[in-house]
Amino acid sequence: MYSYLSLSKQNVLNLPQQINQFVTVRENLIASLGHESTKALLAKSLFCISTGSNDIFVYFKTRSTLPKEEFINHLMEAYENHIKTLYSLGARKFGIISVPPVGCCPANRLLNGTRATRDEICAWDTYKMTIDVIDNPHPFNFKNVDTACCGHGALKAEGICNATASLCSDRRQYIFWDLFHPTDAAARLAANTLYGGPTLYVSPINFAQLAAEK
Repeated sequence: MYSYLSLSKQNVLNLPQQINQFVTVRENLIASLGHESTKALLAKSLFCISTGSNDIFVYFKTRSTLPKEEFINHLMEAYENHIKTLYSLGARKFGIISVPPVGCCPANRLLNGTRATRDEICAWDTYKMTIDVIDNPHPFNFKNVDTACCGHGALKAEGICNATASLCSDRRQYIFWDLFHPTDAAARLAANTLYGGPTLYVSPINFAQLAAEK
């Protein structure tokens, strides 16, 4: 069974561990500000959650025999329970960031063999903005949407970005920094769109409007 909504690296905190840390922060706030002031502070705070990608990576990489539908049901059940826990702790404003098209990253393009987007992964919860940029990168000043800027071998996806890796000349023209992660330019585009973008990408309201709500 998977450790749902968690990263495979032990040095990275998974969502349950982060919630446990939030419990400690909340207790410290109550000790410092009092219960009512802490309740008011948390109620107007924005909780942004982006999780699930690594669980999907692990599911496909390990060639799990668990049916996809059952895997997704377990994943969504765990997600729902974590949201309810945060709500019970005083969180009221949630910015939920959907799982991006993880099948389009260099590592999974290479794993797929065809170097094309792996639709089997993407079909679950496509992050429309990412797909739109990949399909039409030039208006966003990107020139490379499939190869990593830093890495080894084909698509620079056969090895991690390290001291001996091949490095692109201009990372601003790449969507992917390494075999999994976006470049700073791609991350900035995503953040700006989530914060102030149209309902095409962020609904029912964007993060700026959510933060301003009383």
